[in-house]
Amino acid sequence: MRSSMAYRMSQKTWVTDISPRVENILGFVEPYRDPYGVRAEWEGVICISDPDETSRLKELVDNSTRFIRMLPWAVPGENDGKGPFEANCFQAPNFTIVHALPGKLRIYLIDIRETCGLKNIVFANRMSANNNPSRPCHYVHPSDFKSFRGCNHVIRLIVTAIHELLGHGTGKLLTETASGTYNFERDNLPVNPLTGKAIETWYKPGQTWTIIYYAYLHVGVEGIMALHSFNAQDQTWGQPHARANFAILKHLLLDSDGAMTVEHDPAAKTVHVRIERSKMSSHLKPSWG
Repeated sequence: MRSSMAYRMSQKTWVTDISPRVENILGFVEPYRDPYGVRAEWEGVICISDPDETSRLKELVDNSTRFIRMLPWAVPGENDGKGPFEANCFQAPNFTIVHALPGKLRIYLIDIRETCGLKNIVFANRMSANNNPSRPCHYVHPSDFKSFRGCNHVIRLIVTAIHELLGHGTGKLLTETASGTYNFERDNLPVNPLTGKAIETWYKPGQTWTIIYYAYLHVGVEGIMALHSFNAQDQTWGQPHARANFAILKHLLLDSDGAMTVEHDPAAKTVHVRIERSKMSSHLKPSWG
């Protein structure tokens, strides 16, 4: 049985398994092959870590904080020089070089990264394939061809390491994690480095950086639109999907303790589906099942 919650729990277990001698990857990983960039591929890999090659990245990881202080939004003297847009304690990723079949891999969900940490795995033998003499080398002038091919696989490894460490490993979502509790100083708002002014918005309790809120809203709207397929005189449905959509809407209206409501204004002749953001996790999700 498919379960997103079970997958999330497996990710927490996987990301906290630091530097195992035998690494494993099992799950939906990257969506790059999907034209819509949504559907991820299932991958199952067992690989052996290479401690000698992994140690080469240790100095880069150990100096993470020093590099973060050089980022454009860093503020000297605040948060150890990292500024308000970084976590107080930077969780350097577990960086491991292994030998297996795919290329580079990073698996984590944003909230898991911020609470449990993250892992990066580089498949060294796949990266080394870029140094294959028979591999084509496009867009490089013949005068640079030989030297470029000789060092490009090393450059690719360095760029990948920096990208994973600083590109994905830094920054935090400014959030009111609970009513009156913030992960930043509410009385001393961070300054937006692009505008030079204090920030004006942040995530509120129940809000999310994904489309969950609008997914619930979509379900409600679809449930209302389904009534077009209902014959009130005969009390019959003309379309089974519409009947199912209305059944889901009715269940959420009755079972979510006001997390989803329908507002009807007879005078204005309007009908609106409303979602209470603060009850999405506590009421809508359990009601949804």
